[in-house]
Amino acid sequence: MIPDTPGAHQIRRLTLAPIAPDPGTLPVLPRIYSQEDQVDEVLASLPPPWPQAAQVQAPHSQEEAKEEQTAMVPQAIPLRRCRFCMVLQPLRARHCRECRRCVRRYDHHCPWMENCVGERNHPLFVAYLALQLAVLLWGLYLAWSGLHFFQPWGLWLRSSGLLFATFLLLSLFSLVAGLLLASHLYLVASNTTTWEFMSSHRIAYLRQRPGNPFDRGLTRNVAHFFCGWPSGSWETLWVEEEEKEGRSQAV
Repeated sequence: MIPDTPGAHQIRRLTLAPIAPDPGTLPVLPRIYSQEDQVDEVLASLPPPWPQAAQVQAPHSQEEAKEEQTAMVPQAIPLRRCRFCMVLQPLRARHCRECRRCVRRYDHHCPWMENCVGERNHPLFVAYLALQLAVLLWGLYLAWSGLHFFQPWGLWLRSSGLLFATFLLLSLFSLVAGLLLASHLYLVASNTTTWEFMSSHRIAYLRQRPGNPFDRGLTRNVAHFFCGWPSGSWETLWVEEEEKEGRSQAV
């Protein structure tokens, strides 16, 4: 890994710029419109006659903010309000403490990218892993082709010891990159995320369900992930899965 110096920081930004756009962050609501206790504190700190004027306007603004957020999803789906951003999180969204924002279809926070992997940049992240694995395998082939074992041990160690150490290091990096790519391809094929896969027992819409409500089959999952087809909100898929289960239980 490149050390954390000003020059290395710029290199990382240039290298990872194509895969580090907005991951799909949600807007942050003002806390004054979302918590009544904070409204009271702000009103008490204002000089007259502003408290009286604010008391008339704040509840109305609070209702507008709540209506705007609840209109995002069907009312039948219970939503969780983020205690940091004060926004009602859509399904599959999660708050990232490093980025201090809620991210749609949150997968994980990548410290190397200095950004979250979410709904908008997850396909680019998978493509980046594939490219890195291809480069590592190419370097691994070049290192192996330069090794010649038909020499005395001492002479071989002096002439090829550094190249052999490079080969071992590239082998380790290739193994890590290959495992990362394989795990993300598995997640893509099942239409799940790293966060959902690791913490399904803590997620309200997954812990009481036997399967994944967003899985539409391998072909549709891959087509939606890389091409955005067939389109549809996660809330709609959740409702459709609920209706299917209701019909199956009725039968």
